[in-house]
Amino acid sequence: MSETDLPKRQTKATENLPKRQTEAIEDLPIKQVLAGIDAALSGSDNAALSGSDNGTLSDSSSEVLRRRDSRIRRHGDGNEAKPGPVALPRAVLVAPPGAGKSSFVPLHLLQAPWAQQGRIILLEPRRLATRALARRMAQLLGEQVGQTVGYTMRLEKNYSAATRILVMTEGSFTRLILDNPELPGICAVLFDEFHERSLEADFGLALALDVADSLRPDLRILVMSATLDSASIAALLLPGGGAAPVIEARGRNFPVEIIYHPRGQGARGANSRAERVEEAVACACCTWLAGAEGSILAFLPGQAEIKRTQALLEDWLPGIQPGRQRVPAEGPAHSETAAGEAVIIAPLYGGLSAEEQERAIKPVTRPAGRQKRGRATDWGDNIAPAAIIAAAPETRITRKIVLATAIAESALTIEDVRIVIDSGLARLPVFDPVSGMTRLQTQRVSLASAAQRAGRAGRVQAGLAVRLWHEEQNKALPAFTPPEILAADLRNLLLDCADFGIINLRDLRFASPPPAAACRQARQNLQDLGALDKTGQITPLGRALRQLNLPVNHAHMLLSAAQLGRRQAERAAALALVLTEAGLGGAGSDLDNRLENFARDKSARATKARNLAKNLAEKACRLAALLPLPPMSVIKRGDSKNLMSAGEILAATWWERVARRQKDENPRKIGERHRAKPAEYLMANGRGAFIDETSPLFGQPWLVCLELSGSLAKARIRAAAAVSELWLRQHLADKISDETYTVFDEESRALRRFRQCKLGAIMLESVPLPPPQGALADAGWLQAVRQFGLAILPWDKTAENLRARLAFLHGHFGAPWPDVGDQALLGRLEDWLLPHLRGQAQFAAGDSSVLSRALSGLLTYDLRKQAEKLAPSHFTVPTGSNIALCYRQGAAVLSVRVQELFGLRQHPAVAGGKVPLTLELLSPAGRVLQITADIAGFWAGSWQDVAASQRGRYPKHFWPQNPETAAPTGKAKSSKPKSS
Repeated sequence: MSETDLPKRQTKATENLPKRQTEAIEDLPIKQVLAGIDAALSGSDNAALSGSDNGTLSDSSSEVLRRRDSRIRRHGDGNEAKPGPVALPRAVLVAPPGAGKSSFVPLHLLQAPWAQQGRIILLEPRRLATRALARRMAQLLGEQVGQTVGYTMRLEKNYSAATRILVMTEGSFTRLILDNPELPGICAVLFDEFHERSLEADFGLALALDVADSLRPDLRILVMSATLDSASIAALLLPGGGAAPVIEARGRNFPVEIIYHPRGQGARGANSRAERVEEAVACACCTWLAGAEGSILAFLPGQAEIKRTQALLEDWLPGIQPGRQRVPAEGPAHSETAAGEAVIIAPLYGGLSAEEQERAIKPVTRPAGRQKRGRATDWGDNIAPAAIIAAAPETRITRKIVLATAIAESALTIEDVRIVIDSGLARLPVFDPVSGMTRLQTQRVSLASAAQRAGRAGRVQAGLAVRLWHEEQNKALPAFTPPEILAADLRNLLLDCADFGIINLRDLRFASPPPAAACRQARQNLQDLGALDKTGQITPLGRALRQLNLPVNHAHMLLSAAQLGRRQAERAAALALVLTEAGLGGAGSDLDNRLENFARDKSARATKARNLAKNLAEKACRLAALLPLPPMSVIKRGDSKNLMSAGEILAATWWERVARRQKDENPRKIGERHRAKPAEYLMANGRGAFIDETSPLFGQPWLVCLELSGSLAKARIRAAAAVSELWLRQHLADKISDETYTVFDEESRALRRFRQCKLGAIMLESVPLPPPQGALADAGWLQAVRQFGLAILPWDKTAENLRARLAFLHGHFGAPWPDVGDQALLGRLEDWLLPHLRGQAQFAAGDSSVLSRALSGLLTYDLRKQAEKLAPSHFTVPTGSNIALCYRQGAAVLSVRVQELFGLRQHPAVAGGKVPLTLELLSPAGRVLQITADIAGFWAGSWQDVAASQRGRYPKHFWPQNPETAAPTGKAKSSKPKSS
């Protein structure tokens, strides 16, 4: 049955709906705004709003509409469609948690005249909320799910021809509207909990607005949330600069007290800022289990933290059966509030089965007994486990601790919960366009998410929310969770749009436009894959990938396997479902084990998934038979007889995620205490990764990594499969480079030559070859100098001095004197260095003039003669000594003992007399006495002080009163020389 089939009749329950709803909705804030919702969505009886006949389209007409270029604002005269003379039936509803928007608004809208001949679609971000809301609305109607209210999601459907409210996941809606854009039989689409801003929600709303603007002006659109940037969404809903009405239900039905207690100040003596999140949450659960009534809902970032918290609670609360409940222990009751209570610990995350999730949200049994409202008076009290769990069986009251991820954040009521423990953390997917990998990253929640979480405590009566962070930290939290579209893999979105007839994503009104760079990267990837052509149009391969309803790479993997036959296709399909359906096959890191667990699983969900895998495999085989070999398919047909492992299937598509274990650079010393140490891996895409020692894959030399978390530089491997190097060499030969490299060895300061086999960044093999000779060696030197710099060349004092002199001349005169700075020389290696290389792998020890000759080659004969005059290498002092000049920082420096300059009256200069020498006047021991650029001024000035201080220190040396008339000397004399 199609999800868009019209209901055949109204049920009796629907006819009695207003009477049944009245009692349930009496005290809810949503009651205040129902009239406003009716007015906003009532539209008009004007024919201009009637749009299509809202009937069922035939397959052929639907296909024509889907392919046809009929959207005025994209393909007409270039102008956007303007709203007509009647108000468009679109609105934004903002209502606090517990107001009743998710369950009562759809039921109320069933009574609208416009809803009598169509179905209302309610979209939810999570499957758990989809099932729970459908059950809740059916309960209010006194019906079973599948009658007036039904639901649909992947692997699970429960609706009938009589269904008038269909709750579905956001992803299911995008497939529905893409395949049949006129949405026959649907009169309204309600986007619930839109503040979560999933990629599917943003895409679904953009498509719904596109369809409503061009094909279905009568389509009602209502965007709902408790925490939402309502003004921007209201402006988005109407084209042409208008804004849809914003309807707000103010006030919370029950107050929630917010308590801040940062991690590190727990009740079990932990006072370190490094307190792990699971320890802080477990400690908070113990404290408030004793200090307040009601069940607890604790928010943690992920499944691993939930399991560790559960283990801590089972350890700290004696009598608890793992995953079940704590049986009251014998002994006196130390806590009046906690006395007589049995406690159930219930994990809640996406990887659990539907039955396990339902068990977590199902109300606990409350036998008769006395119950008092209490509260912990001092968080810092060290509450012993016995005080928490002591109970009197005759007055037993059951309570529950739900350990949940963000799955319980919104659109879900757990009636027993009065206490919320919020870690303030969430694990979100982040896509890296460069590596093509999506990793899970633990981040701080937004203020909107924190408000949603706190609201879970006040759904039925007053409650409290404990936040494990400082109140001042709220200032640093973002107002809203960043939309997923800003950091997501956009390949499927672009492929869907191309099949829908949209090439430019700017033609759709997104709440947050996708980043242009990410779009370009995704489009390029699809073109490289062959799914899009150069103009952005979808190809037959792209259409085949889309028909499989899987992420692009997973669909491509399935098509590649289908080339080898049905059995390989079924295994690849099963693997695709294990990767995309949380919890199938368990949550272990070894994907081969998860495939085996999936095959053995007898649950209803696993059975449905296996049937879906068979259907996907059959469809893939049909599609593959009509296509040429997919461009990335590297599996040889000879392997079709042997069923491939998970690693082999994955490596054929995700070769860049192949990882090789790195050698342990720091092996443990003998006798050193054993500590769990992760194994380090290098991936073919150049990223680093590690896997914990507890993983069954620990020690495997080769892995294909599919799920990672943490930083880009070094991510934790969460799901992978082993693969052999032999298989990689045989089947990824086109990805393996086999090249000869010439490299510079810094230790020996010589060139070395190797033949290297590499899979991306992974070195498979490196074989040394004879040293390079001739032109190959010369080219190697040029490459090494560019890589390591000029310092690797054999500079001697002569070459260094020549370079300094040329730099001096260039600095003072510019052209034609050459620039000999690092960047200039590196940019002209072929001009000055290459002609003087001799085709050797190493500079000869005696060949110290290579660089001097090379630098001289930058000068003409005339310039070399001028250089000797303008920037001489030496200067002759009055004693006749020829002393080398040092050129640095634009100056020519002469370091000389002061006695050798006696009799010098005029200060020497270079550069044609333009630049005076900088004289470093030295003592007999070679220490600097004075630095001057005015020798006459020095003799007449500070010389007397210098001489007086030095006579006692160097009595054998001559320190005349008048050095201008004294004879220069380079020796120490026993008698004073005669004056000249």
